[in-house]
Amino acid sequence: HLKSDPKFDAAQCRARFVHQAQASQNREVAFTVAMPNHKVFVTSNRYDVSQLGAFPAGPEQLCKTVATSSTFSASLNKNWRTILAGRTASGLAVNPSVVLPITKPIFDLAGNRIAHNAQDFWAGTLIKNIDRTEFGLMARGLGYVWTGALSNGTVDTRAASQGTCLNWSTAQAQSSATGGVYGLNNLNWITGYTFACSSRARLYCISD
Repeated sequence: HLKSDPKFDAAQCRARFVHQAQASQNREVAFTVAMPNHKVFVTSNRYDVSQLGAFPAGPEQLCKTVATSSTFSASLNKNWRTILAGRTASGLAVNPSVVLPITKPIFDLAGNRIAHNAQDFWAGTLIKNIDRTEFGLMARGLGYVWTGALSNGTVDTRAASQGTCLNWSTAQAQSSATGGVYGLNNLNWITGYTFACSSRARLYCISD
């Protein structure tokens, strides 16, 4: 019926539809940006164990330093933590799923949703892999990430010399640590790989 109307203009109709669709998309993006959320990134650089510093304070500080070194991530004005499991000097487990206060949806630095909540984040599969760096750009190169964790965010239950490089204190090749790969969004984003402690790998950093 519209086509039989002499006043009907198909080009104008298409333009109006596109405009409305773009406006709707813009509102959705604005809502995503405005809503309370956690941000997460993978470091652009890789580090050997000696560069992490004494666990747990050293790796935490490294994430803060990396985030503030980038104008992009620093502008978010967030407090950054590391997703790294291990044990304190007294033997207490430091489980990311326990010590990280995840209470909101999680997004990467490009605005892509990674998980709806903490339960989803530690369920083993992410909505999207964590592949954005502190600069908001796609990570490039070898994708190994130090984590020392199982898929549920708890410390690897193997001996410390095999799961966490002796609680992130040794870079000797005969010891190893559990890790993940940033290019994956199944449970292997955080676990399932074993790296020699002489390796260099990235860190995941997440905001409070």
